[in-house]
Amino acid sequence: MKRIFLKIATLFTMLGIMLGQSDAVVMAQESFIDKSELQQITLRVGNMYNIDPCLLYAMCERESSLNIYAENGKCQGLMQVSERWHKDRMEKLGVESLFDPDGNILVAADYISELRAENDDIAYVLMRYNMATSTANDLYSKGIITSYATGIIERQAELHESGFCGCDVLPVQKQQVEVEIDSATFLDNKGLEIADDIMPKGGVAVVIDVMLQKKN
Repeated sequence: MKRIFLKIATLFTMLGIMLGQSDAVVMAQESFIDKSELQQITLRVGNMYNIDPCLLYAMCERESSLNIYAENGKCQGLMQVSERWHKDRMEKLGVESLFDPDGNILVAADYISELRAENDDIAYVLMRYNMATSTANDLYSKGIITSYATGIIERQAELHESGFCGCDVLPVQKQQVEVEIDSATFLDNKGLEIADDIMPKGGVAVVIDVMLQKKN
């Protein structure tokens, strides 16, 4: 009798573990936004602010890997918005939670629109979005563009080429960038320095392609 009881108890324990794992898998899946839903949100919000939907989508990928509940310090949600710095903006837009995909992207787009009014260079806007104002201004004044900015711009171009965002494809240009591996300074064909955080490690000069959005 004891042996039968133990077997039954073991069976229920195993079922409990299996069910728990199943629930965990479902919860994990629900943490990530459906790509088609994100397409719709970025297209709608992008149209509201005249911001390329592919840019918003690429930023979501970079900021949170599409995890709705992503947190890094005080930054939350798909585009890692901080309520500390954007509480007034949230109230203005009627956004109550940064874990709401629509609200999160709306707040981020409103901020991007504000930054773009200061300087319409998307590389600068991305740097300002990603770091302290003084740091971004200092780097940009020296012609330094971070890998965060170039990475998102490249991904934006890829999304356009694939037609993924459901919007008209913006023309892009491939720019040859010569990189001196042995030095900390890199000069492209416009004489701009590229931040050493995108410096490949090696011993010879190489040429890489950087996809840059070409303004209409």
